[in-house]
Amino acid sequence: MIRLYNILIVTIGILLPIGAHSQKDFELWAGSNFRYKVSKEFKFGLKLESRFKSNVTEVSQTFLSPYMQYDPSDHVRIGIDYRLANRPQSTFFGEHFTHRMTLDLAFRDLTKGIRALKRFNLNTRIRYTHATRIGGELNNDNLRLRFKVDYNLPNTKIEPHIAASIFYHFNDQIRYVGNEVQTDHRFNKYRLRVGANYPIDKQQTIGLFYMIQPEIDGPESTYVLSFGYSYKLKK
Repeated sequence: MIRLYNILIVTIGILLPIGAHSQKDFELWAGSNFRYKVSKEFKFGLKLESRFKSNVTEVSQTFLSPYMQYDPSDHVRIGIDYRLANRPQSTFFGEHFTHRMTLDLAFRDLTKGIRALKRFNLNTRIRYTHATRIGGELNNDNLRLRFKVDYNLPNTKIEPHIAASIFYHFNDQIRYVGNEVQTDHRFNKYRLRVGANYPIDKQQTIGLFYMIQPEIDGPESTYVLSFGYSYKLKK
């Protein structure tokens, strides 16, 4: 257990200096997740979250996101969700709304059955997102790949984790050449994350994570502290 704490401390120490010579911003995310298990294969839920930027002095966005998950096997999960996000201007509830559709393909419990790794749980996820804004010019498509490792900490209910994600942005850079519009697709940013979950009881869980999000070819880096609450609805 002491070794794991040391690993987490070292990981945070590595993450903090990243972007030391870049434009930095600190954000706070706070949200809740309500889930309902229809059957062993199907789950439905609703996420609510607010995000604050500019060193937690401005509201970045507030969104609600209904979702569905389907588990065709113990190791595969397919997910779909819709996000309605409000991006305020001068007030908390602004007039700019973003619509985002998400498709997930996740592979879970990849270390299950390996005795030497019985306390570790490796998960991978491929996510495609398409975001639009009615009445605006936003048309944003991303492909994201994430690796996440959970650890079953002995003699406690705390479950720490580390994760890494990379973003592939379609039509990231737009150029006007004569009468033509040319676009480039590229890896534009990545995320490094460390956190932990704590189950209060069989229905309620609270979570905390710290994350950095640097641009790959740009000067901006975002640091995020996130708090979450999850509740499983009974039938």
